[in-house]
Amino acid sequence: VVPTASRYVATEDESRLRELVVRGTRYTLAFFIPLCVTLIVLAGPILDAWLGSRYSGGATALAILVSYWLLYGGLVVTPGFLVGVGLAREVARIMLCVAAANLALSLSLTPELGLEGPAIGTALPFLLAFPILLRLGLRASGASLGALARSAWAPNYTLAALLAAILLAGRAALPMDQTAVVLGLAAGGVLAYWGVFYGLILDPEERALVRGLLTRRA
Repeated sequence: VVPTASRYVATEDESRLRELVVRGTRYTLAFFIPLCVTLIVLAGPILDAWLGSRYSGGATALAILVSYWLLYGGLVVTPGFLVGVGLAREVARIMLCVAAANLALSLSLTPELGLEGPAIGTALPFLLAFPILLRLGLRASGASLGALARSAWAPNYTLAALLAAILLAGRAALPMDQTAVVLGLAAGGVLAYWGVFYGLILDPEERALVRGLLTRRA
């Protein structure tokens, strides 16, 4: 992302820079969101299956810690893109503020909340910084908030809500004390999201791009 964004800025290729932001955010959210939703909804059963029942008490902390990636999965707010368009100094300042707030909140909340304290201390500063980073990314790229919302946010967050509902139903109906069931539900939900996104959300040109990338990689 850094060299690509830098090249578009250097050549003043504004249309491709906007396309990079909108399409890039569309695709990176499609990658991150189903993983985040699955970890949030199935946090307890996944920890139980992975580490044992003694660790399932960390489910709330895991869900909080993962939550901000529902926003930061988008390319437009990533440090790589922002540095690539020449905003390294601004990103560094924001990240320093986030780190300071993280430390202060974690130290103040942990005695009262325990494990959830540092999770909140991590997620909350990033959530508060998100609008600032988003504004920087949109301003630097020339992409509009409306285009980002229509192309990237609407399809991904709609599918995220459907996935969450399905996982909650599965968690209620299936025996979550069996590792195979937990892993099957988690993996099945993620793969189903990607399958629906590929089949219903991507247009024919985008599906051809995906097939071409997979063929070349293979």
